[in-house]
Amino acid sequence: MEQMREPEQADFDPEKQSIVYTFITFRSMDGVEMIEEAYRYSYCERFWLHACQCICREKHARLKSRYIGGRWPAPEPAILPENILWQNMAYSRANLACRRLLVALVIIAALILSFWAITTVQGLKNETTGKPGEETVKLAPKCPPAGVARQTAFDDQQLPPALQQGLMGCYCFDRIVKQGDVLASSTTFIDIDATNSKPYCETWLRGWLVERLVKYGAPAMIAVINVIVSAIFKYTAPFEKQFTMNDETSSTFAKLTVLQFLNIAVLLLV
Repeated sequence: MEQMREPEQADFDPEKQSIVYTFITFRSMDGVEMIEEAYRYSYCERFWLHACQCICREKHARLKSRYIGGRWPAPEPAILPENILWQNMAYSRANLACRRLLVALVIIAALILSFWAITTVQGLKNETTGKPGEETVKLAPKCPPAGVARQTAFDDQQLPPALQQGLMGCYCFDRIVKQGDVLASSTTFIDIDATNSKPYCETWLRGWLVERLVKYGAPAMIAVINVIVSAIFKYTAPFEKQFTMNDETSSTFAKLTVLQFLNIAVLLLV
C-alpha cells in the first residue's frame, strides 16, 4: 500500500474531482481481511480521532497514514468481470436517465392497465345483483328434480325478494340450459298476468352469464394480464442499460414484486 500511495500522493491534484477505482488482488483471504480491518473506521470514529488527536496521538497518526490522496478510501468487494455488462459502459448519464425515465413511464402505464383490468373484472360481480331498483331473478340453491311449473315460478317471483325461493331461476335454467331453448329467454308471462310483460328469463340469463364470466373468465383474464405485464418488465430491464447482471435482475425482480403486491392489494380491496 505504501508503494501505491507514494506516486499517487505526488500526482494527486485536489482540483480534479474525478472518481478513481483501483482493483487490488490478494493471494489469500487474510489480505482481504487485513484491508477490511484497516478501513473499518466509520465517519464518526474518524471525526473524533481528528478532534482528539492531542489525546489519541498514536491512533490519529495511524489513521492519517491510511488516507490516499487526502481522501478516505472505501474498499468493497469488486464485481466479477463476467458479471459486468461491458457494452453498457459507453452510455452517458443523460442517456441512462432518459432510458430509465421512459421505462418508468411504461411501467406506470402497465400497472395502471393491470389495476384497471382487475377492478373492471371484479366490478362485474355487481352486475349479478342487478342495478338499484331493478328486479332480479335469482337461482335457488337447489332446484326441484322434477322441474318447476310456469305458474309456480311466476307466483314465487311476485313475492317480496326476502321471501323468494329462486324458483323462477330454476324454471329459466331448466328451459334455457337443460333443454337448450334459447328463445325461452324472451318468454313473458302475460298468459298468467296480462299486465305483466317482463321477460324474467332474459334478466336471469344476463345475470347467469355474467356470473359465469366472473367465476371462470376473471381469473383467466387476470393471469393473462399478469403474463403480459411481466413480459414487459422482463424486456424493459435490458433497455435500462444497467452496468451489471445483478442490477438488471434486481430491476426486473423489483418490478414484479410491485406488480404482485398491487394484485393482492387490489383483489383484497375489491
